[in-house]
Amino acid sequence: KKAADELNQTYGGALPPKIEQMLSGETSIAKASKKVNQQMLDAKEAGLESTPFDRINYTKQVLDDQISKLYREGANNEARIKVALKNKFLQEADSEIPSFKEARDLFAGKSQLENAARDGELIFKMPVEDVKAYVSSLSKSEKAMYILGGQKAALQRIEDSPVVSDASKKLLGRNGDIE
Repeated sequence: KKAADELNQTYGGALPPKIEQMLSGETSIAKASKKVNQQMLDAKEAGLESTPFDRINYTKQVLDDQISKLYREGANNEARIKVALKNKFLQEADSEIPSFKEARDLFAGKSQLENAARDGELIFKMPVEDVKAYVSSLSKSEKAMYILGGQKAALQRIEDSPVVSDASKKLLGRNGDIE
């Protein structure tokens, strides 16, 4: 509510020009925004209220879903690019609407938390640089769930190791590098 009010006071209910520019065009952000526009039209038709703030938040959620899917499919390069775009988008939103980051930290939805935990389970399939970039865009509560997912993946890897093998090598790889 605070972020939506701030948006209304500062920009008269419209999105900041820099954010509006990012949401238009042909980038993945713009394509995600087009999907969100349809969702918002459907929500309006169903009698549900949405704000320009929701457009930013829903666009982030669509990008999160796309990124998660790409990592699960092993399309790390495409996922890495979308993470960079999403991070740039969120940095701009946080800069233009200071209460936006605060709202994201406080109110990550159930599906966002579930996605973060599920993505954490993919930690051994992602290059370290990708993990750092991905985690940098998560809210505090999403980071906590990502860590829990990563812990689950580590425990599962250890449990799946044959009793006779060195569990640390199974977890970290032959040279100490996570596989």
